[in-house]
Amino acid sequence: AVELSKGRGAKALELGATAVINPAEEADVVAKIQELTNGGADVAFEVTGVPIVLKQAIDSTSFEGETIIVSIWEKEASIQRNNIVLSERSLKGIIAYRDIFPAVMHLMTKGYFPADKLVTKRITLDEVVKEGFETLVNDTDQIKILFQNRRKTTYPYFSISRFLIAQLVSVLSLECPRYFHFLNRHVVQGFDL
Repeated sequence: AVELSKGRGAKALELGATAVINPAEEADVVAKIQELTNGGADVAFEVTGVPIVLKQAIDSTSFEGETIIVSIWEKEASIQRNNIVLSERSLKGIIAYRDIFPAVMHLMTKGYFPADKLVTKRITLDEVVKEGFETLVNDTDQIKILFQNRRKTTYPYFSISRFLIAQLVSVLSLECPRYFHFLNRHVVQGFDL
C-alpha cells in the first residue's frame, strides 16, 4: 500500500498489507514498489485524484499490468502513453466500485478480511456534514464512515445509492467545494455488521 497517513498505513498492515510505503518518506515510490514486487505490481488502484499518483500507479505496474482509476478528477492529468503502450499495460476506469460489491460481500462472508475493522466511525444521516465530511477533511486516519438508518429495519445501515451520490456531488461541488474530492476517496457503503 502507498499511504501518507500513518494511521491508515497501520490499518493496511493490520488488514494484511505486506508493506506500506509513505511517499513523504520514500524518495522513489515507483522503484520501491518494483523492488517489493519483483518488477512491478500486477494491478494498481489510483484512488486519490492526484496527477503524480496516477503516473506512479501506471509506472509501478509490471509488463501487461493494469491500473484501475477510481478517482473523480477535478483537473486534467497528463500521462505518457508510451509507458502504457510499450509495456502493454492497460487502464480501466470504475465509478463507485460498481459491480464489485457482490464479490466483496462474498469475500467478507468467507472471512477473507474483517469488514468491521474498515469501519472507523458510525453516524446518523443528520450528522453527515459535521461528523462525516468534516471528519474526513480533518482526520486522514478515517477509513469508512457508515450512516445509520434511524428507522427500525432489518438493515440498520444503508448504502448511499448512485443517484444520491450524484445529487451529493452536484450540491457539494457547488456549495462546499472543499468536500467534493473526499467523496471519491471515501465511498461510504453500508452493511449490517
